[in-house]
Amino acid sequence: MRKHIISLFCLIIPIVGFSQQSGKKIVGHEELVSWNKIRNTGISENGKWVHYRLVADEGDPTLVIVNTGTKAEKRFPRVKKAGISFDGETLIFLTTPYQDSIKNLKRKKTKKDDLPKDTLYIHNLAAGTSRTIANVSSFEVPEKWNGAILYQPDWELPKKDSTSKVKLPKENDDNGKRMVIRNLQSGREDTLWYVTDHAIAKSAAQIAFATSGKGEKLAKGVYTYDVEVMSAEPVFRHAGDHKQLSIHDAGEKIAFLADLDTTKGHIPTWELMVVSGREGDTARSALADMTFAPDGWVVNEHKQPAFSEDGSKLFFGTFPKPMEEDTTLLPEEIPGVEVWHYQDPLLYTQQKVRAKDEKKRSYLALYDLSSGAARQLGTATMPEVELSEEKDAEVGAGYSPLPYLQEISWSANRRNDIFAVSIADGSSRQVATGVNGRPRLSPAAKYMYWYNRDDSSWYAYSFLNDKVNKLSDPQTIAAYDEQNDRPMIAGSYGDAGWTENDEAFLIYDRYDIWKLDPEGNSEAINFTKGRANKLTYRLIDLDTEEEAIPAKGKLLLHRKDHHDMAEAYVNMDWKSGRLSTLIEGDETFSSRVYKAQDADELVYTRQSFRKFPNLLLSRRVPPDYIDIGHQRLVDPPSVTLFTPVRDMSSLTLMYLTEMDIRVKVRTML
Repeated sequence: MRKHIISLFCLIIPIVGFSQQSGKKIVGHEELVSWNKIRNTGISENGKWVHYRLVADEGDPTLVIVNTGTKAEKRFPRVKKAGISFDGETLIFLTTPYQDSIKNLKRKKTKKDDLPKDTLYIHNLAAGTSRTIANVSSFEVPEKWNGAILYQPDWELPKKDSTSKVKLPKENDDNGKRMVIRNLQSGREDTLWYVTDHAIAKSAAQIAFATSGKGEKLAKGVYTYDVEVMSAEPVFRHAGDHKQLSIHDAGEKIAFLADLDTTKGHIPTWELMVVSGREGDTARSALADMTFAPDGWVVNEHKQPAFSEDGSKLFFGTFPKPMEEDTTLLPEEIPGVEVWHYQDPLLYTQQKVRAKDEKKRSYLALYDLSSGAARQLGTATMPEVELSEEKDAEVGAGYSPLPYLQEISWSANRRNDIFAVSIADGSSRQVATGVNGRPRLSPAAKYMYWYNRDDSSWYAYSFLNDKVNKLSDPQTIAAYDEQNDRPMIAGSYGDAGWTENDEAFLIYDRYDIWKLDPEGNSEAINFTKGRANKLTYRLIDLDTEEEAIPAKGKLLLHRKDHHDMAEAYVNMDWKSGRLSTLIEGDETFSSRVYKAQDADELVYTRQSFRKFPNLLLSRRVPPDYIDIGHQRLVDPPSVTLFTPVRDMSSLTLMYLTEMDIRVKVRTML
């Protein structure tokens, strides 16, 4: 150990001498932890505003909002969360107290409830004015509608209601907490009392919430709230418990779970409740009985129901009814014997870790809102069922790892039997055995596809033809990770996605993008041909809401040159396959590009050893450029949105690790 220390000092002395002679500043811990990083980048739907946070390892973060038209920016200190309203007119964020102040108060043993609270800011972007609300713990911004926000106050309630003089119960998880709905135009607020659960519609100004009814503000039950008129209507007022609220995107349908038995000491029996419409107490029990499920199975209280996008289907969970504990036994009378067997599917230690999750394991079931029929989809022998993104498809991808669990004890493989599942009648049929991978559904649900590590190949199962097609072969396409150096079978490089109507499937190898025929009738097509020149191409997804890749116009690609690590943005013409370079250089360009949903503004970064990873803004300018829907051209020249405050050209970085006393030196040239 002494020899290592002597060697260490011998190494440090020349470094220090070099830095002193060159006049460069030695950077220590204080400088390291104060360097800002760009985090939480976002762009408004209309493309007028870009926001991001500057975050250091130590110190208070700063929110920056930039007008993409004027390039004017505004900064807000100590911001931990921010969002922009759907119309792009309002910036909402939470500011925290100074970190140093909080630390000092904690050192003085100040109680948690007495520490300073966060403050909510509602900033009008056009006027540049802000309204503040002190003592707020959280807020929510609706995804696809305007006019209101929700926030949760963090100030203590008085002991009694000022109007009725009724004693107000304490806010907690059991009693519920206040939720305030604020109209952004008028500033009017409405408080919902003792809310235990809530759900916000994606595209309609509707909210569903459950209240415990404490404090006599609202009767216990489930309500809908129309934000436009700022009024609540009951849909189910009943004693018992209500939870796992779900609301359809359009706000017309609500689902939740209800336990109507108010007796204590029993295992709850949860019912699936459905609400159609917004008038009066309209909730009804969806299930007349549980005959569609195996004997002894009940509705799973741990699974939130979910509507299909068209609102015709409601998916929920079932599981075997939990065993009721014997409450007459004393703690010392409860046996603590642990039983295991060497032929158990999982090691006992794994069983113990998974025990809590296994008790909550949910098996997918379906309630058809049009026919009123329920069907069990997941089973004890096929516990996993994957649905399409919109949950509208009539098929699902089922799989089961159960026959291969014991193999996990000595292997990194995760094998599955794969099943085609009919959503229409709940039936399933096995289509593959022992696949070292997991299946997924294509966007149009014509195919179920997977990558099998065992033979390094991609497969697709056709629901129409009831046939498994092998789409790639390692002799032709090296889809496996060529640089894998772990003691396990190499995984794939992933896929770029499917084109519209599931016409083609795009996958990656180390360098290129390949087009595969899901029916296996046509040969694979190499779109990019980068392997010969060691150029890696990857598709950039500019619209995360679109499942399919538009098979027309141009697609935006990221390119990396493995000779000098230079990167570029490239357009690929889908019809001709021609590649055209948009921006290139001896710099690194981010593979993540942020695009405004309703405008052509894009935000990305470029960096080098000498250049900080600034945020850059580009626009699609040529009016005659091919319009390809949500995939747009990155059009240089770009505008710099953020420049580092700290000049890094004269810094020599040196730090020592405490454990192994290694020395790392980096010179910022």
